[in-house]
Amino acid sequence: MYSLRLKKWKFWVTRFTLCISVIMSLPSFRISINNLKETEKCPICFGLAACHFIDDNEITINHRDMYALFTNAFGVKNVYYGKLRNRDVVLKKLAHRSEFNAFDESISKVVKEKYSDFQMLVQRAINTDMNDTMSKLRLCPTVKHVNLLFNNVLSKEDFTYEHLWTLIKINPEPLILQILPSEKGWPVPKHYGACGRLVIQEFVGPSLSTFSGEPWIRRAAIASTLLDAAYMFTFQDENFAYYLTDISSDNIAIDSKNRAKFIDLENIIVVDKTTPVKDQSKTWQDVHRSDGNFDCETCLVFSPAEICEHKVSDHNYYAICKLILAQRISKTQISKGFLHDVPAKILEQFPTLTQLLSQCSDPQLFHQRISSGIELNKLLQNIIKYV
Repeated sequence: MYSLRLKKWKFWVTRFTLCISVIMSLPSFRISINNLKETEKCPICFGLAACHFIDDNEITINHRDMYALFTNAFGVKNVYYGKLRNRDVVLKKLAHRSEFNAFDESISKVVKEKYSDFQMLVQRAINTDMNDTMSKLRLCPTVKHVNLLFNNVLSKEDFTYEHLWTLIKINPEPLILQILPSEKGWPVPKHYGACGRLVIQEFVGPSLSTFSGEPWIRRAAIASTLLDAAYMFTFQDENFAYYLTDISSDNIAIDSKNRAKFIDLENIIVVDKTTPVKDQSKTWQDVHRSDGNFDCETCLVFSPAEICEHKVSDHNYYAICKLILAQRISKTQISKGFLHDVPAKILEQFPTLTQLLSQCSDPQLFHQRISSGIELNKLLQNIIKYV
C-alpha cells in the first residue's frame, strides 16, 4: 500500500512539474529584458554603461532551468537569471515595483523644482545621522572624503552624480561592487554594469546555506575564505573600513573554487580611517568590540553609532564567527554553526581549533576577537594543507 501511494505521489509530482514547465515556457511567461531596463527614467537611474550588451543581444534570460523559470516569471525579489555571452549572470532591479513607485513620487518635485546640484544631494544622502533608520549606506564619522570613496565610480565617463545619488537612495550595492572590485580580489561578484534601472552581475554559485552538510574539510576551506573576507573588509583599504550589517548564509554565495563571495551589499557602514583629528571621538584609537546576545537564530546586534566612533571595529569577525561559524544558543534552540561536527582526528591533531573558534565568537578578553579570528584562519589553512 505504501509503495503504491509513493508511486502515485511521484506520478502527480512529475505531471505537475511538466505542466508548470510547459506553461512557464509559453511566450506570455517569458521576460523581455527591454521591459526591465526602464532607460526612460534616466538620468535618475543606475547608469547606461551596460546597455550595449542588451542592444547587441548579448544577454539572454534563462527560460530553461526550473528555478530560474519560476523566479523570472514571477519576479521573485526582482532578480532574474540569464547569460551574458557564455557567462552566467544575475540581473537585478535592486528594488520592488512598490519601492520604485514610492521613490519616483517622493523625488519628482524635489529633483525637478528645488535642486540641481546632485553633488550636494549625494552628501546629504550619505548623512551621519544615526537616528536615520532608512540609510542603507553610511559614511562616517564625516562625509568630507566622499569623493575619495567614490573615486572608482566617478572616474568613469558615463557615470554621473545623478546615477550615484539614485543608487545611494535605492540600493548602493552596485557602488560597493565598483569600490571593491572583484578583479582586485575583493570577495564580491563581478559587476558588468547597469542599463537604466537594471544592473548585471556575475552569478557566483549556490548560497552558503546549501553547504552545511558538506564534508568538514570542504566547509573548513569555505570558512577560511569567510575569515579572509572579514580581514579584507576591515583592513585591506588604507582609507576606509567596510562593515557589512546584513550578513547571513543566504547573502553569501560559494563559487566553484570553494570561495565565499558576498552577494547582498545593500546595507553597509563605511568608516573613514583618514578622519581629521578634530573630528575624531575620544575612543577613535580604541578597537571597538561588538557585543550582543542572540535571542533569535538570525539576529545580528550592532550599534552604528559605536562603530563610527572607532577607527577599527571587530564587527566583521563578530558577524562571521558568531553568526555563521560557531554554535549559537538562543532561548528556543541551538544552532550547530557552519563548522559543526569537527572530526575527532582533526581535534586530536589540532586541539586549539575549538578554543580559537570560541574566542572569535565570544572572546574573554577585550581585544581577543580579531586576533583569534586571524589565528583561527591560519589554523584552518594548515589543516586544509596537511590533512
